[in-house]
Amino acid sequence: MLRRFAATWAPPASLPLKAGAAGRSRSLSLTELPSDTVVAGPPPAQTRRAELKSELLLAAAACNRGFGATRADRERIASLFSDLKQLSPTPIATAGIEGGDEAGGTCPLSGCWRLIYTTASDVLSLDASPAAGVGAVYQLIEPPHAVTNIIDLYPRIATLLPVGTLTSALRLRVMTRAAARSASRVGLTFFAARAEPRALFGVDVSSLLPPVGGPLPRLPGAIGTDPATSTSPSFFDVIYVDEQLLLIEQNSPGGVFAAVRVDDAELDASPL
Repeated sequence: MLRRFAATWAPPASLPLKAGAAGRSRSLSLTELPSDTVVAGPPPAQTRRAELKSELLLAAAACNRGFGATRADRERIASLFSDLKQLSPTPIATAGIEGGDEAGGTCPLSGCWRLIYTTASDVLSLDASPAAGVGAVYQLIEPPHAVTNIIDLYPRIATLLPVGTLTSALRLRVMTRAAARSASRVGLTFFAARAEPRALFGVDVSSLLPPVGGPLPRLPGAIGTDPATSTSPSFFDVIYVDEQLLLIEQNSPGGVFAAVRVDDAELDASPL
Protein backbone atom coordinates (compact mmCIF):
# COMPACT_ATOMS: atom_id res chain seq x y z
CA MET A 1 0.00 0.00 0.00
CA LEU A 2 2.80 2.43 0.90
CA ARG A 3 4.60 1.63 -2.33
CA ARG A 4 1.48 2.38 -4.38
CA PHE A 5 1.11 5.64 -2.49
CA ALA A 6 4.76 6.59 -3.07
CA ALA A 7 4.47 5.78 -6.76
CA THR A 8 1.37 7.90 -7.32
CA TRP A 9 1.91 10.79 -4.91
CA ALA A 10 3.21 14.03 -6.30
CA PRO A 11 4.02 17.20 -4.33
CA PRO A 12 1.60 20.08 -4.65
CA ALA A 13 2.66 22.87 -6.92
CA SER A 14 2.41 25.33 -4.06
CA LEU A 15 2.24 25.44 -0.28
CA PRO A 16 -0.24 27.62 1.62
CA LEU A 17 1.57 29.94 4.02
CA LYS A 18 0.18 32.58 6.33
CA ALA A 19 1.74 36.01 6.12
CA GLY A 20 1.09 39.47 7.45
CA ALA A 21 -0.64 40.80 10.53
CA ALA A 22 -4.09 40.50 8.95
CA GLY A 23 -3.66 36.76 8.63
CA ARG A 24 -3.88 36.83 4.86
CA SER A 25 -2.41 33.76 3.22
CA ARG A 26 -0.71 33.22 -0.06
CA SER A 27 0.67 30.21 -1.95
CA LEU A 28 4.44 29.74 -2.07
CA SER A 29 5.77 27.74 -5.02
CA LEU A 30 8.26 24.98 -4.24
CA THR A 31 10.67 26.69 -6.60
CA GLU A 32 10.70 29.68 -4.26
CA LEU A 33 11.91 27.65 -1.27
CA PRO A 34 15.60 27.90 -0.34
CA SER A 35 17.70 25.20 -1.93
CA ASP A 36 18.61 23.64 1.44
CA THR A 37 14.92 23.20 2.16
CA VAL A 38 14.26 21.21 -0.98
CA VAL A 39 17.26 18.87 -0.57
CA ALA A 40 16.11 15.85 1.43
CA GLY A 41 19.57 14.66 2.50
CA PRO A 42 23.16 14.01 1.44
CA PRO A 43 23.97 12.39 -1.92
CA PRO A 44 23.27 8.63 -2.07
CA ALA A 45 26.97 7.67 -2.25
CA GLN A 46 27.80 9.77 0.80
CA THR A 47 24.90 8.29 2.73
CA ARG A 48 25.88 4.75 1.80
CA ARG A 49 29.52 5.35 2.78
CA ALA A 50 28.41 6.57 6.20
CA GLU A 51 26.22 3.49 6.68
CA LEU A 52 29.00 1.11 5.68
CA LYS A 53 31.56 2.80 7.92
CA SER A 54 29.19 2.58 10.89
CA GLU A 55 28.62 -1.12 10.20
CA LEU A 56 32.38 -1.69 9.96
CA LEU A 57 33.08 0.06 13.26
CA LEU A 58 30.45 -2.04 15.04
CA ALA A 59 31.64 -5.28 13.48
CA ALA A 60 35.30 -4.54 14.29
CA ALA A 61 34.50 -3.72 17.91
CA ALA A 62 32.40 -6.88 18.29
CA CYS A 63 35.32 -9.12 17.26
CA ASN A 64 38.02 -7.27 19.23
CA ARG A 65 39.87 -5.80 16.22
CA GLY A 66 40.00 -9.23 14.60
CA PHE A 67 41.71 -11.00 17.52
CA GLY A 68 38.42 -12.75 18.32
CA ALA A 69 36.93 -12.87 14.83
CA THR A 70 34.96 -15.90 13.70
CA ARG A 71 34.71 -17.01 10.10
CA ALA A 72 31.35 -15.27 9.85
CA ASP A 73 32.88 -12.06 11.23
CA ARG A 74 35.66 -12.13 8.63
CA GLU A 75 33.25 -12.79 5.78
CA ARG A 76 30.96 -9.97 6.88
CA ILE A 77 33.81 -7.48 7.22
CA ALA A 78 35.32 -8.59 3.90
CA SER A 79 31.98 -7.73 2.29
CA LEU A 80 32.05 -4.28 3.89
CA PHE A 81 35.59 -3.74 2.58
CA SER A 82 34.43 -4.67 -0.92
CA ASP A 83 31.44 -2.32 -0.79
CA LEU A 84 33.52 0.58 0.53
CA LYS A 85 36.13 0.03 -2.17
CA GLN A 86 33.50 0.79 -4.80
CA LEU A 87 32.64 4.07 -3.05
CA SER A 88 36.10 5.39 -2.26
CA PRO A 89 36.10 9.18 -2.69
CA THR A 90 39.87 9.34 -3.29
CA PRO A 91 40.94 8.37 -6.84
CA ILE A 92 44.69 8.91 -6.21
CA ALA A 93 45.23 7.64 -2.68
CA THR A 94 49.03 7.82 -2.87
CA ALA A 95 49.18 11.47 -3.94
CA GLY A 96 51.75 13.41 -1.93
CA ILE A 97 53.30 10.40 -0.20
CA GLU A 98 56.67 11.45 -1.62
CA GLY A 99 56.09 15.17 -1.07
CA GLY A 100 55.67 17.50 -4.03
CA ASP A 101 52.54 19.26 -5.20
CA GLU A 102 50.26 16.33 -6.02
CA ALA A 103 46.65 16.82 -4.96
CA GLY A 104 47.28 20.48 -4.20
CA GLY A 105 50.12 19.70 -1.82
CA THR A 106 48.02 17.40 0.38
CA CYS A 107 48.44 13.69 1.04
CA PRO A 108 45.26 11.67 1.73
CA LEU A 109 47.27 9.08 3.66
CA SER A 110 49.12 11.55 5.86
CA GLY A 111 48.38 11.33 9.57
CA CYS A 112 48.16 8.97 12.51
CA TRP A 113 45.91 5.95 12.00
CA ARG A 114 44.78 3.65 14.81
CA LEU A 115 43.96 0.02 14.04
CA ILE A 116 40.36 -1.13 14.51
CA TYR A 117 40.51 -4.42 12.58
CA THR A 118 42.99 -6.74 10.88
CA THR A 119 43.37 -10.23 9.45
CA ALA A 120 47.17 -9.98 9.22
CA SER A 121 48.89 -12.93 10.88
CA ASP A 122 51.96 -10.89 11.84
CA VAL A 123 49.75 -8.73 14.09
CA LEU A 124 47.24 -11.34 15.27
CA SER A 125 50.04 -13.70 16.32
CA LEU A 126 51.37 -11.12 18.78
CA ASP A 127 48.30 -11.68 20.94
CA ALA A 128 49.14 -15.37 21.27
CA SER A 129 51.90 -14.59 23.76
CA PRO A 130 51.09 -15.78 27.30
CA ALA A 131 53.18 -12.94 28.73
CA ALA A 132 52.16 -9.84 26.77
CA GLY A 133 48.95 -8.52 25.28
CA VAL A 134 48.46 -6.11 22.38
CA GLY A 135 47.37 -2.58 23.19
CA ALA A 136 46.93 0.20 20.67
CA VAL A 137 48.34 -0.30 17.16
CA TYR A 138 49.11 2.68 14.94
CA GLN A 139 50.43 3.52 11.52
CA LEU A 140 52.04 6.94 11.35
CA ILE A 141 52.37 8.27 7.79
CA GLU A 142 54.55 11.36 7.46
CA PRO A 143 55.32 12.54 3.92
CA PRO A 144 57.76 12.56 2.37
CA HIS A 145 58.50 8.83 2.47
CA ALA A 146 58.11 7.97 6.19
CA VAL A 147 55.72 5.24 7.37
CA THR A 148 56.11 3.94 10.93
CA ASN A 149 54.26 0.96 12.39
CA ILE A 150 53.71 1.25 16.14
CA ILE A 151 52.50 -1.45 18.53
CA ASP A 152 51.96 -1.01 22.27
CA LEU A 153 52.33 -4.10 24.47
CA TYR A 154 51.36 -4.65 28.09
CA PRO A 155 51.91 -7.53 30.58
CA ARG A 156 48.88 -9.81 30.72
CA ILE A 157 49.04 -9.92 34.48
CA ALA A 158 48.02 -6.27 34.45
CA THR A 159 44.47 -7.34 33.58
CA LEU A 160 44.19 -8.87 37.06
CA LEU A 161 45.03 -5.57 38.76
CA PRO A 162 42.83 -2.50 39.28
CA VAL A 163 42.96 -0.15 36.29
CA GLY A 164 45.94 2.21 36.52
CA THR A 165 47.73 0.14 39.17
CA LEU A 166 51.40 -0.75 38.60
CA THR A 167 51.06 0.01 34.90
CA SER A 168 53.80 -1.31 32.62
CA ALA A 169 54.00 -0.70 28.86
CA LEU A 170 56.40 -1.29 25.99
CA ARG A 171 56.20 0.31 22.53
CA LEU A 172 57.56 -1.31 19.37
CA ARG A 173 58.36 0.83 16.32
CA VAL A 174 59.20 -0.39 12.83
CA MET A 175 60.35 2.37 10.46
CA THR A 176 60.00 2.18 6.69
CA ARG A 177 60.62 4.36 3.64
CA ALA A 178 57.64 4.67 1.34
CA ALA A 179 57.15 5.46 -2.34
CA ALA A 180 54.12 5.48 -4.61
CA ARG A 181 54.11 2.69 -7.19
CA SER A 182 50.66 3.53 -8.54
CA ALA A 183 47.55 5.50 -7.65
CA SER A 184 46.74 2.95 -4.93
CA ARG A 185 49.99 1.06 -4.17
CA VAL A 186 52.67 2.16 -1.69
CA GLY A 187 56.02 0.40 -1.79
CA LEU A 188 57.97 0.02 1.46
CA THR A 189 61.55 -0.56 2.55
CA PHE A 190 62.03 -1.57 6.19
CA PHE A 191 65.16 0.04 7.59
CA ALA A 192 65.00 0.19 11.42
CA ALA A 193 63.18 -1.14 14.48
CA ARG A 194 63.31 -0.39 18.16
CA ALA A 195 61.62 -1.17 21.47
CA GLU A 196 60.80 1.76 23.77
CA PRO A 197 60.06 1.19 27.48
CA ARG A 198 57.18 3.52 28.42
CA ALA A 199 56.09 2.54 31.93
CA LEU A 200 57.28 0.16 34.60
CA PHE A 201 55.25 -0.69 37.71
CA GLY A 202 53.37 2.58 37.62
CA VAL A 203 56.37 4.80 36.82
CA ASP A 204 56.77 6.67 33.53
CA VAL A 205 60.19 5.54 32.29
CA SER A 206 59.99 6.89 28.73
CA SER A 207 62.64 9.49 29.56
CA LEU A 208 64.62 7.25 31.93
CA LEU A 209 65.25 4.06 29.98
CA PRO A 210 66.75 4.27 26.48
CA PRO A 211 65.16 2.54 23.49
CA VAL A 212 66.72 -0.69 22.25
CA GLY A 213 67.12 -1.42 18.55
CA GLY A 214 68.72 -0.18 15.38
CA PRO A 215 69.01 -0.69 11.61
CA LEU A 216 67.55 -3.80 10.00
CA PRO A 217 69.56 -6.00 7.60
CA ARG A 218 69.06 -4.96 3.98
CA LEU A 219 68.55 -7.05 0.90
CA PRO A 220 71.09 -6.42 -1.86
CA GLY A 221 70.65 -3.78 -4.54
CA ALA A 222 67.50 -1.80 -5.21
CA ILE A 223 65.34 -4.43 -3.48
CA GLY A 224 66.76 -3.35 -0.14
CA THR A 225 67.03 0.38 -0.71
CA ASP A 226 64.36 1.55 -3.17
CA PRO A 227 60.72 1.19 -2.06
CA ALA A 228 59.55 2.19 -5.55
CA THR A 229 61.08 -0.83 -7.24
CA SER A 230 58.58 -3.43 -8.40
CA THR A 231 60.90 -6.23 -7.28
CA SER A 232 60.60 -5.27 -3.61
CA PRO A 233 58.16 -7.64 -1.86
CA SER A 234 56.96 -5.08 0.67
CA PHE A 235 53.99 -2.91 -0.24
CA PHE A 236 50.37 -2.23 0.60
CA ASP A 237 47.39 -1.38 -1.56
CA VAL A 238 44.92 1.29 -0.46
CA ILE A 239 41.39 -0.06 -0.65
CA TYR A 240 39.66 3.03 0.72
CA VAL A 241 40.69 6.31 2.33
CA ASP A 242 38.89 9.45 3.41
CA GLU A 243 39.30 11.94 6.25
CA GLN A 244 38.21 9.37 8.85
CA LEU A 245 38.91 5.84 7.64
CA LEU A 246 41.78 3.96 5.98
CA LEU A 247 41.50 0.43 4.55
CA ILE A 248 44.62 -1.28 3.19
CA GLU A 249 45.79 -4.73 2.14
CA GLN A 250 49.42 -5.72 2.63
CA ASN A 251 51.36 -7.94 0.26
CA SER A 252 53.41 -10.04 2.64
CA PRO A 253 52.48 -11.83 4.85
CA GLY A 254 49.04 -10.77 3.65
CA GLY A 255 45.94 -9.53 5.42
CA VAL A 256 43.84 -6.39 5.54
CA PHE A 257 43.83 -3.49 7.97
CA ALA A 258 41.16 -0.97 8.92
CA ALA A 259 42.20 2.13 10.85
CA VAL A 260 40.64 5.39 11.95
CA ARG A 261 42.39 8.73 11.96
CA VAL A 262 43.39 10.03 15.41
CA ASP A 263 45.28 13.09 16.59
CA ASP A 264 49.06 12.71 16.51
CA ALA A 265 49.11 13.83 20.16
CA GLU A 266 47.63 10.46 21.12
CA LEU A 267 51.06 8.92 20.54
CA ASP A 268 52.63 11.26 23.08
CA ALA A 269 50.01 10.74 25.78
CA SER A 270 51.27 9.38 29.10
CA PRO A 271 51.10 5.58 29.36
CA LEU A 272 49.92 5.86 32.97
